Amino acid sequence: MVHQIAALDEKQDEYDVNLEMHEADIDADAIIEREEQDDEEERALMGIDSDIRQGAGPAKKKNKDSSDDECACAPP
Repeated sequence: MVHQIAALDEKQDEYDVNLEMHEADIDADAIIEREEQDDEEERALMGIDSDIRQGAGPAKKKNKDSSDDECACAPP
């Protein structure tokens, strides 16, 4: 009877360890997935920032040409 109880305790300990390891694997997978999502979001935001920077440069001024002052309807 004592040997059976000891064997049962050993099996229970083994089961508990396996359960803890399985839960740790699930937690690790969730952390990795969350980090990958964060990386994807960060890359997307960096792309948006880059687009904004490229479009937000100083406004280009049109070179004023003397012909701009002239109008087709102006007297010669």
